Amino acid sequence: VERRKLGNTDLELPVISYGASSLGQEFRRVTIEEALRSCRVALELGMNFIDTSPFYGRGMSEVLLGQVLRDLPREEFILGSKLGRYDLEHFDFSA
Repeated sequence: VERRKLGNTDLELPVISYGASSLGQEFRRVTIEEALRSCRVALELGMNFIDTSPFYGRGMSEVLLGQVLRDLPREEFILGSKLGRYDLEHFDFSA
C-alpha cells in the first residue's frame, strides 16, 4: 500500500485507511468472525491506519478492535478517533 507523510510529522500513513464503523454494525449486521477477519486482512494488506469512534456500535467497534490489536506491537498500527456525544438516547440532528 502506498504511504504518505502526514504534514510536518514523522508519521507515514497508508493512502487507504481502515474504517472501523462496520465493526460496530453501522451499515449492516456482521458476525464477530467477519469483523475480526476484515480487520486482520486490512492490517495484512498494510492498512494500519484505523479510523474508529467510541460511538460506532456503542463501543462494539473498539471492543472488537481491541481483540485484534492486543497482541500486535503498538508501533505496528495507528489509531484515529474522535469525540462527540455519548448519550445512549437517540439525538435529532435536524435543524
